[in-house]
Amino acid sequence: MRTGLIILLITIGIMEINSQSKSIDRQPVVAGRFYPADKDALSGDLSLLFRKCKKNQEELVVRAIISPHAGYVFSGTIAASAFSAINRDHIYKNIFVIGSSHVMSFDGASVYNTGHYLTPLGRVPVNKEIANKLINDNRVFDFPTGAHLQEHSIEVQIPFIQYYFTSKPPIVPVVIGTNNETTLQMIAEALRPWFTPDNLFIISSDFSHYPPYKEAITADNSTAHGLISGDPQTFLKALKNNSLKHIDGLVTSMCGWTSGLTLLYLSKGNKNLEYKLLDYFNSGDY
Repeated sequence: MRTGLIILLITIGIMEINSQSKSIDRQPVVAGRFYPADKDALSGDLSLLFRKCKKNQEELVVRAIISPHAGYVFSGTIAASAFSAINRDHIYKNIFVIGSSHVMSFDGASVYNTGHYLTPLGRVPVNKEIANKLINDNRVFDFPTGAHLQEHSIEVQIPFIQYYFTSKPPIVPVVIGTNNETTLQMIAEALRPWFTPDNLFIISSDFSHYPPYKEAITADNSTAHGLISGDPQTFLKALKNNSLKHIDGLVTSMCGWTSGLTLLYLSKGNKNLEYKLLDYFNSGDY
């Protein structure tokens, strides 16, 4: 059986100085905006999303997915498609959730180690042992956990994890704050010991912001083919080519491209891995 990496696409429309030793759970900040704040309403929405999403018919041992992080009304169906590609009964030791920062920049990555993640569905435990090892052993992870407090890219993935999986593995939430390619390679190398079949990696990213509908499809198609090549330089070339086209309204081809690039660095050269495009929507389809 080949291992699968699932790519899913959607178009959407001062350093923090808190001490990392302070113990505090990360509170939900986009509940009621990106998804329902009520537990029953959220469960109902997730149930509907999984019922109507496209289902992958192949049996795959999934190592990673790329899942969108917009409001569920725009991207929830695609996110459900991503999770549906995974055997919900498969037991992972950990789920690494990686997103690119929307609120601050810093020269590395921040991993949450001061508490657990909360959503209306309850608490998801953070593997603090792994988080602390990443921080203690790698200077690129030595950044304050405040990068997580207002960041939505990690949070919107958590209810899908809570709802979908039969077992409830701990998470390792990582926010990337840099676009330096050398630093991203260092982040990938730090994560490499856990990039194994025992762990799942969720890369949180939407695709193009905010071109017209047809131009979005063209740009997204180019970005997708760059990703499924499995080659970091091919992916970066696709992003550059999109920018050189001067597409009206195109702010970015992939808002979490640094997280996607980190995944490519992690998987580069592994002949047992296959990238697979599963489904595509953009906001013009709703």
